[in-house]
Amino acid sequence: MKKTLITAVIVAVLATAFIFVFNKFGVKTSDLKEIYIGNSSLTVELAQSQGTRGQGLGGKKSLPQNQGMLFVFDGPGINNFWTRDMEFSIDIIWADADYKIAHIERNLVPESYPKSFGPNTQTQYVIETNSGWADSNNIKIGDMLIMPWKYEEKINAKEAIIKVNSPEIGAKISSPLAVDGEARGNWFFEASFPVKITDSNGNELAVKPATANDNWMTTEFVPFSASLEFTPPKETDIGFLILKKDNPSGFSENDDQIEIPIRFR
Repeated sequence: MKKTLITAVIVAVLATAFIFVFNKFGVKTSDLKEIYIGNSSLTVELAQSQGTRGQGLGGKKSLPQNQGMLFVFDGPGINNFWTRDMEFSIDIIWADADYKIAHIERNLVPESYPKSFGPNTQTQYVIETNSGWADSNNIKIGDMLIMPWKYEEKINAKEAIIKVNSPEIGAKISSPLAVDGEARGNWFFEASFPVKITDSNGNELAVKPATANDNWMTTEFVPFSASLEFTPPKETDIGFLILKKDNPSGFSENDDQIEIPIRFR
């Protein structure tokens, strides 16, 4: 009886672990990433190798709601897609090397194979998702694709110099935006450094100094804060919070900054 009970417990633990690691579509949850397009988010499986890009969504019975696949190519090129081995209809969204949405094909049915689809311009990123997702989320040409992990890598690389507590990458913001974190004393000059908000086209929406909340004349970390009032842009739902190292010398070699993608409410 005791042996049977132990066996049952082990089986239950293993089954729970399997459910935790894999979703019901056979994808490791650790392999899924969240991306932003416009003001919408999508959970994606990455296809970065030639093999995974060639397979795509072919053979899958369906996709969970608000999920898709992101094809990442090594560089820009002409990337045409078809619906070979597809068992459900999809939308396909292309983005260029600057992460701008360049082309959208809606409601591609499996029966469209062997016809291929794609823009005549070069792209580097392609998203496949459930049919109707692009329209229901108001995705349009010119929207920006944000892959948070790319910014995380850059931001983490500067953690020895500056750390931002708020806002987080991809946060939905409204005015006024409160910013806080900590930076080494040499990031400041006269107890401040410039902070600005731009839209995805680089248009400046707000600029204000972040101020040190302690003695800044040190090489240690110093807490800072700022509050920025802005009018949300009408043309785009995505922008950037940019924290620049104060550089009174004016020499480019002393320039430094971090960019945090944000979304406007």
